[in-house]
Amino acid sequence: MFGILGEINDTFIMEARKGTVYHAPKGNMLRGVAAACALVLVSVGAVWGIRAWSGKGADAVGSDTLPLLSWKKGEGAFVTQPVVSYGGAYYEILNMGEKASPDRYGLPRKITADMVGKQMAEVRADSGDVFTLYQYTAYADVNQMAVYIASRDGAGEKGKKTYSFALFCNYLRENTALYDTAQKMFGIIGVYGADDITRVEIGDSVLDSREDIARFYDLLCTSDAMGEDGYQDNVFFKMPEKAQQALAIELADTAMEMRITTAHGFRACGLTYEPKIQYVGWACNHYRLSEPLV
Repeated sequence: MFGILGEINDTFIMEARKGTVYHAPKGNMLRGVAAACALVLVSVGAVWGIRAWSGKGADAVGSDTLPLLSWKKGEGAFVTQPVVSYGGAYYEILNMGEKASPDRYGLPRKITADMVGKQMAEVRADSGDVFTLYQYTAYADVNQMAVYIASRDGAGEKGKKTYSFALFCNYLRENTALYDTAQKMFGIIGVYGADDITRVEIGDSVLDSREDIARFYDLLCTSDAMGEDGYQDNVFFKMPEKAQQALAIELADTAMEMRITTAHGFRACGLTYEPKIQYVGWACNHYRLSEPLV
């Protein structure tokens, strides 16, 4: 674990404290690592993980990815979850054995044959297992790339196919200065306007009126977007080390988890709102808002 702390920043540790997973890009030593180490030691989330990057992803069998590392409270050990690359992005193969996993994203706990659509590609996970990706028929009419269905031959009882959901993690890139606009991230989950959102959860606050959702959507779409490098420079640049550590801990303690429920029923998780500095983190992107969300 500590061998990769030099490649994560305080935002990822913040997610650890909230019990969510986040995506850690490959890059140079980022500021606030000492604070990050301290927060890892006191993390109290039920499940947390670090998406590790290889920068070698491709869309065909033979692509090279690194596993998603997860720590589960009470088990005292890391476990790995398969990650594959497809369409220029990383996808996590969801653990269907955990009831909370599909529920968290608004997805069914069991995948039946009628949910499996057309075949999209064959991809290889870090474990060497080959997965076949299929369209999820419930979203067949939605222009989205957040959810597919993955199967692995011979994984089930008597060699039968087993199905899992494959969920978008983030795009393949090694340059941590790059970023995606909020509009592009919305498009991944099938949202192309405020009317495609039915509910937004920000900590304990819920936005479900059309006016509040429209304001939320407009704030993100008009925000100042940046990558990891931009976030570090804007938030921690020229601060003394102790001040960086203090700010990192304060941001972690005050951060709010966000969830977006779409009109087609998918629940996008893993977004974080930092009210102290008015930033939203989404995958490896950061969005500086012009005014508070709540």
